[in-house]
Amino acid sequence: MTKIKHLLLVSLLVISGCSKKDIVVPDPIPVAEEPKIDSQSLRTNDPSIEFVTVDPRLKSNGKGVITIPVVIINYLPQTPDGIYMDPYRTLTPNVPWDVAHKYTIDRAKEKILKDKIIEKNAIEEGSRYHDYATNTVRPYVNIEVVAYINVKSVNLVKVGTKVTDTTSPDGRIINPITINWYNVDFNELLTRIKLQNYVEGLGVKEVWFTSWPRDNGANGYNVAESNMSPGTISDNTNGYDNTIATDISNGGGGTNDLPRYRNTYVVYGCNGSRGADTDLHNRGHQLEAQLTKVDVGGLLWTWGFTPRDSAGGVVKRPRMGNCHYVPNATVAYDYGQTNTVKSDIMTWKPSGGTYVDINVNTWLSKKYTFENSISMVTPSTFATGTVDYSKDAQSKWFMFWWQSIPGYGNNVTDTLNGKKITFNNWWDIFYNWDDNMKKGTKIYK
Repeated sequence: MTKIKHLLLVSLLVISGCSKKDIVVPDPIPVAEEPKIDSQSLRTNDPSIEFVTVDPRLKSNGKGVITIPVVIINYLPQTPDGIYMDPYRTLTPNVPWDVAHKYTIDRAKEKILKDKIIEKNAIEEGSRYHDYATNTVRPYVNIEVVAYINVKSVNLVKVGTKVTDTTSPDGRIINPITINWYNVDFNELLTRIKLQNYVEGLGVKEVWFTSWPRDNGANGYNVAESNMSPGTISDNTNGYDNTIATDISNGGGGTNDLPRYRNTYVVYGCNGSRGADTDLHNRGHQLEAQLTKVDVGGLLWTWGFTPRDSAGGVVKRPRMGNCHYVPNATVAYDYGQTNTVKSDIMTWKPSGGTYVDINVNTWLSKKYTFENSISMVTPSTFATGTVDYSKDAQSKWFMFWWQSIPGYGNNVTDTLNGKKITFNNWWDIFYNWDDNMKKGTKIYK
């Protein structure tokens, strides 16, 4: 209430017979924040789509610098009684329909939700530059899930054929047959849920899509680990025109396999028959893909932060680590490696930081604050059993690795070709992709 309005109110009350001492002046009305919009406000009438109220644990806690709106979609095909996941759309033919594999819809929903809560917190934690579980550094990212949607059916589009074996339990091809091979028709699905409203109206930048892809069988399909849909805003600033931008992702099928809207967004393929660790892994590859795009002359290779695993078929183990290789790995996916090596990952700069001894305990021993406020235990991929992600080396590696790259507030400087360089915030490049492409932002300035 302005001062003039306040005086006018007092005058009117006095004129009406109230004495000054009888007047109770209300507190100023605070300016209302924009309402938190979720799936309930953008629901459709499609009976195959279930709109679920977003769990508060998937909402932003407001501690980060930027907020990333996310839509979660889960493909849950059901048996006719609605109790179990449909085995003909979730299990390969050589997996028996028995007690160990009869996955209920309720268990699937519980698993997805718990996985996503862990992933949300891990992503936010990973954006704390050099925090390393001290809880003293502000996260750069808030994840804000604005829609949580379950779908019972998806269209599949044939993309080719595949030679496989539906009889071999260990994946070997002993009795080869040729089957049709499909992808999820995301153009149909995302149009059906009206994703354009979320991307263009709410600024959604990511879709987390969970399914149980079949590697074999009549309905065999897979989903890309990450898939970018470039925006269509025409802006040829710095030579970057979104209307002709390329698909920068890990497994994406070009620029036509997803609907294209004004702004860029990424669909992450989350495999329900795996878990939170694999979903974080997929994000690591997307980070590598985007950083490769803004790298200048392949310097990330030279500097020990390699966004790829090998050169000419020769494995290169980076001192900074990457998605497949921790700095002390002997083979890919060796996140639990106990042998000790020297690494400057925690003080990295191109010319070298301070080298210290590291092994799996360096990242696995970290106890992050969020682990005390959520459950780190989720249902396993079988019909019974659980997974404890507080003891998972791969998940802990990704948080540790992400906290080590130049992030918000980093002061990493070095000299390149006799010139001082300062590193940009790589998380800003990653999440504010369109703006940074238009500005021509690179990994350093």
